[in-house]
Amino acid sequence: MSTWRIPTDEDFKAIEAHLGMSQSEADSTGFRGTNEGSALAGGWSLWDSGALRDDARFGETGVDILPAGHRDSNSVFDRLGERGTVWSTTNFPDSTTLYWRALFSFNTAINRSTSQPKWGYSLRLLRDDNSEDADGAIYTDDYTGNDGKKYDAVKIGNFTIINENLNETKYADGTEIPIIEDATEWGNTTSGARCYYNNDEETYGSTYGALYNGHIIESTTSIIREEEGNGDEFIAPIRRRPMRSRSFRNVTLRTRYTLSPWVKKGLSFVREKKWRTRKQPQRVARKPKVRINRWRRR
Repeated sequence: MSTWRIPTDEDFKAIEAHLGMSQSEADSTGFRGTNEGSALAGGWSLWDSGALRDDARFGETGVDILPAGHRDSNSVFDRLGERGTVWSTTNFPDSTTLYWRALFSFNTAINRSTSQPKWGYSLRLLRDDNSEDADGAIYTDDYTGNDGKKYDAVKIGNFTIINENLNETKYADGTEIPIIEDATEWGNTTSGARCYYNNDEETYGSTYGALYNGHIIESTTSIIREEEGNGDEFIAPIRRRPMRSRSFRNVTLRTRYTLSPWVKKGLSFVREKKWRTRKQPQRVARKPKVRINRWRRR
């Protein structure tokens, strides 16, 4: 297994191609593709109503991009519930701007564009994964942050990506990533920093993670631990198929970890981890039918 990294622009293109986007579309900017954005999104109740969550592919991949909003170049928080944006590490040629990917509640496609590093967006981490595991396979506690927080990850194409927004509080050397709440300071800083939507970590932090400026990607102090993926348990994706016969009985196979539906806690929505016993149908041999000859009338 390879080490973790913040996705490059090419990493995102590879994921988009895996979901069905053409190369010419992936290389363009603005909204591209058809409903690949819906496939990457998650947290149905967190998104504003619209085409993204109404599409049949919504939540298909388990990557669960969330509408965490952003902090713009004027330090204004905006678009919670409408937009979810994730940084890449790739600079636009001959520019200080960085590429990102964004999903919008009103569109099923994926938006590709760039922003100055003073903007605040979400972060995801991924690693190469050429295993034969199926798409949607979940690896529990696959990445451990510098502050000890553990993240589950999901398989998609030739990658494994953490399936929630990063909420890292420390650099790899153990120093704190500063939280900047002041608008002027946020706009003027030239080093890595984080914040939480509306400067309210208690309400939004656990659900949406932190918003990071682009300078954290340029920082000489890495935010990624030098470790490989080390999931404690592999869980194959559940394939739901209708039963065509009643000659089945339930047999306990193993206990497995699942995520609960999104539930409201206070002003935010969370997904809780639950362990349950999984049942799987097992065919039972049918008894052969025995024909009984009836007496003929005389």
